[in-house]
Amino acid sequence: MSSKLYVAKVRSNVKKGVDLELGPRVLLVGPNGSGKTSVQNAIELATNGYATDVEGRVKVKVNHALGRLGPGDQLLWAEAELNDGTKASWKLRPNKKGGFHDPDVDVPQGVRVVFPVADVREVLSGSPETVRTWLMGRVASDLSEQDILDRLPDTLHAAYSASAKPFRQPGWSEIDVLLSVQEVAKKEARSAEADAKKARQMIEMMAEGLADEPTSAEIARAEKAVMDAENEYNDEVKRPRVYVPDTERLRSDAMEAVRLFQKASETAGLAKAAIPPMHPSEEALIEFRGKMADVAEVTANLKSQVCLVCDGPLGVMDISYKAKLLRNQNAAGAAAVQAAKIYKDKEQEATRLQAAALKLVEAFQNAEKMAQTVPQQPEVDLRALGDVVVQTRSHMNELKLQKRSWTNLRSAKDDVKSLGSKAARFEELVVAAADVVDELLKTAHKKFEKAVQAFLPAEDKFTMILVENKKPVCRMGFKRGSILHTALSGAEWARLTLALGCATYKPDEGTLAIFTPEERAFDSETLATVMNALYTAPGQVILQSPNFPDTTNLLAGWQIVKLG
Repeated sequence: MSSKLYVAKVRSNVKKGVDLELGPRVLLVGPNGSGKTSVQNAIELATNGYATDVEGRVKVKVNHALGRLGPGDQLLWAEAELNDGTKASWKLRPNKKGGFHDPDVDVPQGVRVVFPVADVREVLSGSPETVRTWLMGRVASDLSEQDILDRLPDTLHAAYSASAKPFRQPGWSEIDVLLSVQEVAKKEARSAEADAKKARQMIEMMAEGLADEPTSAEIARAEKAVMDAENEYNDEVKRPRVYVPDTERLRSDAMEAVRLFQKASETAGLAKAAIPPMHPSEEALIEFRGKMADVAEVTANLKSQVCLVCDGPLGVMDISYKAKLLRNQNAAGAAAVQAAKIYKDKEQEATRLQAAALKLVEAFQNAEKMAQTVPQQPEVDLRALGDVVVQTRSHMNELKLQKRSWTNLRSAKDDVKSLGSKAARFEELVVAAADVVDELLKTAHKKFEKAVQAFLPAEDKFTMILVENKKPVCRMGFKRGSILHTALSGAEWARLTLALGCATYKPDEGTLAIFTPEERAFDSETLATVMNALYTAPGQVILQSPNFPDTTNLLAGWQIVKLG
């Protein structure tokens, strides 16, 4: 053991402080609060940056929780020196905001430090399936791909190899690959069955209301009907045509134009008759009388006795009456002028309508003459021909759509068959993989139990059950007589986790493994048997106890450190 790596010195200000020299196998003895856990936490912090059994958790890496292990708001530090002289250190500095900076970490190059017992405790806190999978990777870790294929049916070799390919990565054992393939096969089988169910539902929807499948001959006839209808329509469109004027429409337009002219002429006559007698220069007289009325009103307002225009005497005439008379004359003249304007507008409208009527009458007469000279042609309804084209195309497209629906329906049925075969193939792989797992467990089970038993006292008969009633389970404990006890005491679990950690750890030249369980109050004799069972542990062992061991039969090589 001395030739392998171990922590030779540890120093830290965790809790009450730590400053110890250690050997490959160490027993820390002291009452509660004497600093035993501080030694373990100091080593954990220096080498891996976490501490166990802090605030009731297996592993703690959160700065504010780790900070409570130190001296308040001061620097928290830990340093471990290995037996080869290399050092690992960790420092946690408080900041001004009441928290901490990121830790300063300094670890030796090429050295990895692991705590297998802590890893075992973390795994055992998971689900039975998690524990079973983890143990599977330990009891059958030396398998090769060919070992797996030899246990699978030949028909599944290709499926297994294809499914296993993505999982062949560094650090993965073949049992890890097998278990991953099993999970993937389960998912693929469920996915294929779900897709098949959707496809069956789609088939039901597609088949509902689907007409009989048309034959190729029916589609060919429909295509020919479309071609014939299109040719007939195109030939009629291209056929030369002689223009024949619409005489009936022209006659109707001419008669309407004549009626409008006659009505406008009558209206103009009535407007002319409504014009009262007036002077030829009535508009000029209106303007003149208006000005004279303005002068008369001003003269009356000024009460002048002479004319404002010629300075002549006004005599006895009432100038105000004169102004009123002029205004009345202007009102009558304005009405006459307005009536004359209305007449003029009506007369112009009648003239315009007369010209339009004459033009339409002439067009009608010319059309009648032309119609008598144009030969009669058969009438063809292009719109009806176009409707035939649309109808034949619609019928052809409907037949083709039905044909496509039937093709898709057959394809969907093929998909259902393919998906069913895929689901069955993966389900077969799941069952076969499970059989392989069970077979491997049977083969490696006793070997693993023996490996664990090697690190336990003789009175602790380790037993593990991974298959029960053909169902995967995970039960382990100590057998007392014919009964397997799985509800172990704290001390028994501490011994078991130590043994599991030792049995499942694979020694590595570049790895330092430290086996340190939770402190348990073993009696002196039991503590001695545990220490003897761990004498060949594949790493450094650091035990904690409030009691001294019975040294009567204790193997040499243990360093016993009394604390407190």
